[in-house]
Amino acid sequence: MPTPMMNQPTGQSPSAPLQQPVQPEANQVQGKNAKGQDQKLFDMFMSYAIKIVHSRQFSDNIAQEFKKLKDSNRVIDLIARLTLDVVTRVEDGARTKGLTIPNNVKIHAANQTMGDIITIAEIVGVPKLTDEQKAQAFSLCVSTYLDQEVKAGRLTPEEVQRMSSQIQQTPEGQKIESTKAKLTKNAAPQPQQQGSGLLAPRGGM
Repeated sequence: MPTPMMNQPTGQSPSAPLQQPVQPEANQVQGKNAKGQDQKLFDMFMSYAIKIVHSRQFSDNIAQEFKKLKDSNRVIDLIARLTLDVVTRVEDGARTKGLTIPNNVKIHAANQTMGDIITIAEIVGVPKLTDEQKAQAFSLCVSTYLDQEVKAGRLTPEEVQRMSSQIQQTPEGQKIESTKAKLTKNAAPQPQQQGSGLLAPRGGM
């Protein structure tokens, strides 16, 4: 078990088995530079993200929330918000330990965490999400995260632009770009948004 970064979440004892462990192939950071320390941080990040998501309190609460929703845009918003909540909690825990999580690690960990949340949503009856809906949820999560970090003074607008460029080079970022192209191919031209491009905040879609 990786070294703890934060206290155990409520409802999950330190020795309690995870309900749905991450499969080994899903627990690998992609990319030629994702080695050594990055992999260790990713494993630590996911260890605690999984404990949060699959703790009885968290999973029961989000199951009830998903059961109430009928509109797909609200489902996408909830998935993005829940993913952001988990990522923020883990990162805050890491910060108290003096650890800095690299952007590539956060991106892949957020994507994996969102996948776990989507699995819970589908188990409780939410219609299976399309790849486009998943990309929308991830884009919304990232854009909200960046806005949150700027407001907290942890990122400058210039750093947001650099992080956005980094994200565009990841598989997740490329998926978002591909989805945007599909969604806008036959759509009427829209005014150009200011900010971080593909990561400009959106309320659903």
